[in-house]
Amino acid sequence: MDIVTGLWAAKALAVATRMGLFSDLSAAPGLPVAEVAARHGIAERPAELLLTACAGLGLLVREGEGYANTPEAERYLVRGRPEYFGDAVISFDRRYAGWMRLEEAVAGNVPTNFDPRAKESMFDAQDAALKKTYWSAMYALSAPSARALGEVLDLGGVRRLLDVGGGGAAYDIELC
Repeated sequence: MDIVTGLWAAKALAVATRMGLFSDLSAAPGLPVAEVAARHGIAERPAELLLTACAGLGLLVREGEGYANTPEAERYLVRGRPEYFGDAVISFDRRYAGWMRLEEAVAGNVPTNFDPRAKESMFDAQDAALKKTYWSAMYALSAPSARALGEVLDLGGVRRLLDVGGGGAAYDIELC
């Protein structure tokens, strides 16, 4: 059941992240359902369903008539926090459409996240938002391992660091 319903959890997390729900609850813990609905221009019923889903995932806790972030949501899903992982969630969410066409991709040996007749890769487009989210996601994925490496690697005598790989510079930042 966890495998079959995994998409439900991922989509609930992605919608809540895209809405900025965790950032809202960080600023106003215990925010009531009606206020969440009003802030996001949605009806109370879907707001409550989304809040309940996020609580079921262990990302929110009920506080009186409202909800608040768990420590994990506060650490990883509040925009602006050092370990913010939300852009990775949003980036992965953009690829779900392609995964829903996996049978087509396997049978036809074609990508399903972009039209290969129109461009060579999903990065050929001039979609600045896609590129920004992608690089932020790559940083969020790399930073924890870079931080762990920095904790065990003795760089006491090192004065210069050369980044050969480029990317989001997570290793450079964490090692410095």
